[in-house]
Amino acid sequence: MSDQIQEFLDVPKDFITDGRQFINKCTKPDRREFIKISQAVGVGFLVMGAVGFIIKLSTALNLDALRGLPQAVAKSYSTHSGEQYSGGRRIILRV
Repeated sequence: MSDQIQEFLDVPKDFITDGRQFINKCTKPDRREFIKISQAVGVGFLVMGAVGFIIKLSTALNLDALRGLPQAVAKSYSTHSGEQYSGGRRIILRV
């Protein structure tokens, strides 16, 4: 029983010891390393922004294409509430 308690109490002590060793081994990045990290972060921002823009653009183009569909094809895009999408106008079907 006391072994289990001792093991339970050793976990935070080991964590603190490991944390101190890690902090002591860390060094401040030099100028070259800082520039490399900054470039990697900048490229990541650009890639994520481009992906988001492409997704938003493709979604907008798809919606515009759906608005231009003829009435017969637009009926297949009806909603569950009885409303039907047709060319930007709302048509409420009374069923």
